Amino acid sequence: MGKHEVCLIMAVTFSHLVGTIEPIDKTIWYHATVEWDNSNTNSITPVFENGTDEPDYRAQFDRSGPNKILFNTLNKLTENQGQDEVNSDTIHAVNEEIVITIVAESRDVRYLFENEINRILWELSPNSSTRLTKSGDVEDSHIDRFLKSEVEFGEVDLADNNTAYLIGSEGTLTCVYYKFRS
Repeated sequence: MGKHEVCLIMAVTFSHLVGTIEPIDKTIWYHATVEWDNSNTNSITPVFENGTDEPDYRAQFDRSGPNKILFNTLNKLTENQGQDEVNSDTIHAVNEEIVITIVAESRDVRYLFENEINRILWELSPNSSTRLTKSGDVEDSHIDRFLKSEVEFGEVDLADNNTAYLIGSEGTLTCVYYKFRS
């Protein structure tokens, strides 16, 4: 009798996800572009970019002009939620950090952009009864909740010979989701 090899395929599912998974920077970018209300920003609509759709894998300020908002995945921190289970290690909580960079023509415009981003996030914040959809607005994303419903922005230095007139800020949105192993 010969040896038999057993191949176990582990299935991983995500809480709330409908369809295929979408990178979170793209999900947040989509909602910012769709929900943006330029009546809150002196009729200025910025250019929006996300790292997923950029050819170099990161949305970057390219000095092509003012008034941009960039969304990039910064990192993912995973925590085992199943330590007390009999089979252990079946649930992981993931905190995925999305850095939001604002480039504006003035401090006043930057301030308006920061407030508009926070308005959008606060209104769309997923919870036990409200889901955040993926881009396309059809299927639910895997985001369970935001760690905080508002981003705390801090000023960043964009100054060089070509951008001395621009003002920038960055903040981090932490999105929490759960992965389950079966």
